[in-house]
Amino acid sequence: MGKGLEIKVVEAKPWPAKKKWWQWLIFLIISLIALFGFKKKK
Repeated sequence: MGKGLEIKVVEAKPWPAKKKWWQWLIFLIISLIALFGFKKKK
């Protein structure tokens, strides 16, 4: 869905590995919280 766009952005902007790692970690935590919150609502 939005993964193709993200990969293109990463290829266009060669960030340091640390920054990329941080962004993926934050993304994972947010998606996990969203998933658990959605499950709790149901």
